[in-house]
Amino acid sequence: MKIKTLKTIILLAAVLAFGVTNAQPPKGQLENRPSFAQLLERMDANKDQMLSAAEVKGPLKEQFEKIDINENGFIIAEELENAPKPRTMSERPSFAQLLERMDANKDQMLSAAEVKGPLKEHFKKVDTNGNGFIVAEEFENALKPKD
Repeated sequence: MKIKTLKTIILLAAVLAFGVTNAQPPKGQLENRPSFAQLLERMDANKDQMLSAAEVKGPLKEQFEKIDINENGFIIAEELENAPKPRTMSERPSFAQLLERMDANKDQMLSAAEVKGPLKEHFKKVDTNGNGFIVAEEFENALKPKD
């Protein structure tokens, strides 16, 4: 009976260890984004060398309007190459840097009226206590991965 329990525990530990090591993307995966040619090969259903909103999937679909600079409903190689690259955690500004740029009244908090850019889009999510201001603790907690 003890051997069976021990085997079960070892098997469970192995499964958990495998899941933890494979749950995160491999290091460098962001740097290895597919080229436009690779995206065309995978998604360009009508083979017109452009990607329409109907053809794209995944993160590209979410960012389609931002990438389609000329707003013609298609992404071409030049637009994709010139699209802003997502920031990594190390490239994101600190709260102190944001205060320096945006805190107009110098109260060490950011109001919805003061914020700009991506933070404006996510203001309500970051302002966890709902008081209309983002403070350092809320900002730092927003950057932490959710369990």
